[in-house]
Amino acid sequence: METEIQEIFSSIQGEGIYVGVRQIFLRFVGCNLSCTYCDTRETQIKGKDMFCIEIEPGTGKLEYYPNPVSVDELKRIIMPLKPEIHHSLSLTGGEPLLQVDFLYEFLPRWKRICPVFLETNGTLTQSLRKLLPLIDIISMDIKLPSATGLDLWKKHEEFLKIAKEKEIYVKTVLTVDTIKEELAQVVRIIERVDPSIPLVLQPVTPVGGVKEMTPDKVIKIQDYCSTVLKKVRVIPQTHKIINQL
Repeated sequence: METEIQEIFSSIQGEGIYVGVRQIFLRFVGCNLSCTYCDTRETQIKGKDMFCIEIEPGTGKLEYYPNPVSVDELKRIIMPLKPEIHHSLSLTGGEPLLQVDFLYEFLPRWKRICPVFLETNGTLTQSLRKLLPLIDIISMDIKLPSATGLDLWKKHEEFLKIAKEKEIYVKTVLTVDTIKEELAQVVRIIERVDPSIPLVLQPVTPVGGVKEMTPDKVIKIQDYCSTVLKKVRVIPQTHKIINQL
């Protein structure tokens, strides 16, 4: 089994409730969505001949390897990054659950090395079912229609019902186009599944012409969500602030 990789690097988790922990990031190519604020659009372009790995974390020194890569070769490439000093291996993208068959072979070889942390857009429920026993922590996005142009509410709720069997938090990106009706739906979904699931409100990073939400509106949104949910936090993309990958 082989798959296409965008990049591999060791860095600091910059989003969500695990912000600040050291992770190895395994970024896959391919996504089933196209969000307006996406900061990894390069992962949507398949057919890459090579992928890179940062051999000295934080330095930008890269080595290149040919795509596609096999399960055994991927493990061999990652091991020099010293997984034993890391909190977890972050599966990210793009959308890593598109690589369900590859991960079904790879993760059993990895499970004893360090925990597996899945970053996902929360839409591919059947893929999650297959991989759930091999995953430790799930960071699930709820994608708002104002950012995707799609109605994904049913898919998100189905996904969350399965994902709650693991440690999980939900993350929603706030943009100037976010409306109250969307947030009400986010809150309802979490409340129906389990109101103790943490919700992270992530104000969009204003790069590439994307406009940020005003501070007062962020506070009002947190107040609104907190009237129903038990754990609501506002956490920006901190890795952008400290210039980490």
